[in-house]
Amino acid sequence: MKFIVMGLSTDGIVAYNCEAPPRAYEKAVELEEERLESVLVIENGRQYRPAEFQRLVLHAAH
Repeated sequence: MKFIVMGLSTDGIVAYNCEAPPRAYEKAVELEEERLESVLVIENGRQYRPAEFQRLVLHAAH
């Protein structure tokens, strides 16, 4: 499964591909810590804010 993690910086959109849910969440948190705006994790067309992704996807997997 692939996840796209993206956010908006002063230079434009920044996006990363991640293979696993934990890595996607880690990258999303990193982008928020770097003060990027509108950070999202996208999975199969569904968009999640990082906290929502953690709650709905990571915790559902356990």
